[in-house]
Amino acid sequence: MRSGSERVGHLLAHGNPAIWERRACGQSTKGIRLYDWTSVPVRLTDQQPAPGHAHTVLIRRSATDPAEIEFFLSHAPLGTPVTELIKLAGRRWKIEENKAQSKDLLGLTQYQVRKWTPWHRHVTTVTLALAFLAVTQAALPDHPRHPRRPAKRPPATATTTMSRTPEPVPLPSLAEIRRVLAPLFIPAANAIEHVLAWSAFRRPHQARARLSHYRRRGDPLPQDLRM
Repeated sequence: MRSGSERVGHLLAHGNPAIWERRACGQSTKGIRLYDWTSVPVRLTDQQPAPGHAHTVLIRRSATDPAEIEFFLSHAPLGTPVTELIKLAGRRWKIEENKAQSKDLLGLTQYQVRKWTPWHRHVTTVTLALAFLAVTQAALPDHPRHPRRPAKRPPATATTTMSRTPEPVPLPSLAEIRRVLAPLFIPAANAIEHVLAWSAFRRPHQARARLSHYRRRGDPLPQDLRM
């Protein structure tokens, strides 16, 4: 990609402080995500922008490691502020986080089906469960207070009084909300009968999935799958 006769890579000549601006692109569990940003309009040789639009390369550099650089190609209406492009680029991290949470917390990829209808049911259920956790988190107070335990010693002074002042704590994560709610919705999840019933249900499905896998590939069936 080029901007006039200047390559985009020339902007990265080990960081010209004049063209970099430090901005936040979103919130993470550890706080605001700050990066150094710059942008440059570009012309694509094989693609023209739509009327009233333009292509822009948004360049992001790590605030702690200048060698860590990423590029974002945007196609936005003319006059779109760079701050808006940064906000949109930051949403990619949130989308990836949601996918990871769906897999790790709710088993998005833990299905053993090969047809559209059961797959769609599983994915829809997981998506609704993730939305439920997100809505539950959004409904919590913005700045909950966590009172510290009163000190047993020494007698109250100005210093100890300040140490007992309630301090803000972060909102519980989706994983924590799931951990708290799961025993309330599924009180018998750890009962031996439930565990055994789950195992008895799962193993035949595993066998059918393996059988379908071997048949699709045309491989000879292993001994334990032969009737």
